[in-house]
Amino acid sequence: MKKHLSKFVIALGILSAGIIGISHSDNAQATTISLQVVPSYFDLKLKPGEVYNGTFTVTNDGSGDVKLSTNASPYTAKNDEENNYKVDFTTESERSMITRWTTLSDDDVIVKKGEQAEVSFSITVPQDAPGGGQYEFLSVMSSSGSSEEGISIGQNVAIGSVIYATIEGETRREASIISNDIQGFYFNPPISATSFIENKGNIHATASYILRVFPFFGGESLYNNEDNPEKQTLLPGTKRYYTAKWDNAPAIGIYRVESEVKIFDEVSKIEKLVIICPMWVLILIGVFILAVIFWIISRAKSRKKAEA
Repeated sequence: MKKHLSKFVIALGILSAGIIGISHSDNAQATTISLQVVPSYFDLKLKPGEVYNGTFTVTNDGSGDVKLSTNASPYTAKNDEENNYKVDFTTESERSMITRWTTLSDDDVIVKKGEQAEVSFSITVPQDAPGGGQYEFLSVMSSSGSSEEGISIGQNVAIGSVIYATIEGETRREASIISNDIQGFYFNPPISATSFIENKGNIHATASYILRVFPFFGGESLYNNEDNPEKQTLLPGTKRYYTAKWDNAPAIGIYRVESEVKIFDEVSKIEKLVIICPMWVLILIGVFILAVIFWIISRAKSRKKAEA
């Protein structure tokens, strides 16, 4: 059964879908809570009138049993004044109506130490549901207060699964790659490529980022993530910056670098010559050049004196 929790608590408590650990000291004894939710997201294609039933698993790797409550909250995103991508778990929109269509099976879930528990949910899509994307966050939240079945903690923490749903109907796939750029000079690694993209459609889009690094004189790639590209999801009507990196680049060298960005049917591919040269090397080169100039001037003066 879907439970309405404080929006303020949800906003503070939700950190991310994944692993979260916290500690609470109770005078003589400390209890550690570590929870994991799998899967971290669902990518669903639904039809008006359809009922979808699903489950996600909560694993308790902490040192005691934990009592959890369940909730469905909006999952929206917007850009701030500097075009940074900001996720919002409290603001309802036409793209988060799915929270009204969703029920969770349990008010409370007890997950014993070292064990797992399944949380069931059901999405009933109305017959008149508009086509396009619908998004929500299905969370489990640790409950404050003492309990014989669960432990007590002093802070509410929520984790869960994101629902990315595409409702069949009038859907629009449209995106733009606003920029795709590689910096040409670095004092230190990593080598990176920065892009800025926009989702102009009414469904979510997953952008992929491929970075390839080759030695200056050719040969096989030194780094290539083509088999496992980095990915980012954009909700409709949003823009997103992203930087793909090669963290283990050598401290000095000249390379040919390729950056490839894909979103929907849009592709941008660029290649650039990149130099990594530490500051101390530039200083040594400068000192060497000055020494050579000084030597040349000194030689010239010595010759003039000898000729005189």
